[in-house]
Amino acid sequence: MKTNMKKLIFCVMAATVALAACNKTTDQNLAPNHDSTVELGNQVCISFTDEPQSRAFFAVQSDAEEWEKSLSSVTIMVFKQADGTLVFRHDLTADEVTAKKCTFGLPWSLGSATLEFYAIANYDVPTSVDTETKLKALHDVDCSEYNGTIDEVWEACKRPAGFTMSAVVESPIPANGAPMNMTMALKRTVAKFAIRITVDPQFTASYPGKIKSVEATFSRVTLSSSSIIAPASGYYTPVGPYGPDLFQVSKEISDGVFANVFYLSESGQRSVSGNTMLTLSIRVYYDADGNFATTNDVSDGAYLINVNADNGGIVFRNGYYRIDASLKTLSGYGIIATITPSSWTVVGTNSVDLGSN
Repeated sequence: MKTNMKKLIFCVMAATVALAACNKTTDQNLAPNHDSTVELGNQVCISFTDEPQSRAFFAVQSDAEEWEKSLSSVTIMVFKQADGTLVFRHDLTADEVTAKKCTFGLPWSLGSATLEFYAIANYDVPTSVDTETKLKALHDVDCSEYNGTIDEVWEACKRPAGFTMSAVVESPIPANGAPMNMTMALKRTVAKFAIRITVDPQFTASYPGKIKSVEATFSRVTLSSSSIIAPASGYYTPVGPYGPDLFQVSKEISDGVFANVFYLSESGQRSVSGNTMLTLSIRVYYDADGNFATTNDVSDGAYLINVNADNGGIVFRNGYYRIDASLKTLSGYGIIATITPSSWTVVGTNSVDLGSN
């Protein structure tokens, strides 16, 4: 298990002396109830950096793919910790998103108040959100918008705006205008599941034909969408109600190796006894003579996996769960797979045999 992913980082600095790129005048994106004639104090400069390296499917390192970390929009919101009122909002311009940098000023009247800095990416935050409570009440789109055919998700985010991401940092305003530095690591609201199905030599020896196709289906997928802001518990509690199954025909990425990619909403505790476990069904279609033009010699095998993602089936936002399956026979047996909890910063893999006794 490795932890070498470079996170998408916000570097935030504040100082009384304006930087070359900072604006000394009042900022038009201050909260609606802010007196625009009030002179601004601390200048805040936010710059963005992203990872230079992408990763291949199912690689050991956990760097996000380029399209998984891309930014189409970013909103910065700052609230007073004491009462949760909005003191500043800035929606980055297209140029700022491209440059991954923006600057703004905070009113002198805030003094040394402790503030909550929020960054929300790839999500249209309504202008009516003027308190921290209202921001935390916003939810992401249903995870079905991130899922589709393997070609739709293999090299792009199916949702045009990209993956909703957010970060929060608490910080007091330094006394006497001292510089303030902070980092904000953006996290996606969904978890990623990568599935690799490999035809074992045992299967090849027993079945001289060819695999015609492989299908993967997730069931008991949480319908309730995740809050755009990570809850204090670390995950969004509800498990049900369940949405429609997520189905995908696998992609043969090399001879005898099939792949699937899904993005699921976070969810809380599940149980086998309560029949609430997230399940993955893998169905394999085998052509006995290897001639796909004929259909009367096609048989199939189905394999059911209870996905115990973490500590009783909890699925964490920004998690990265890998299922490595080895196909040995067409005789399907129930499999309980303990999937190691992981994220795009830590990768874990669970290996299971499909069709072995």
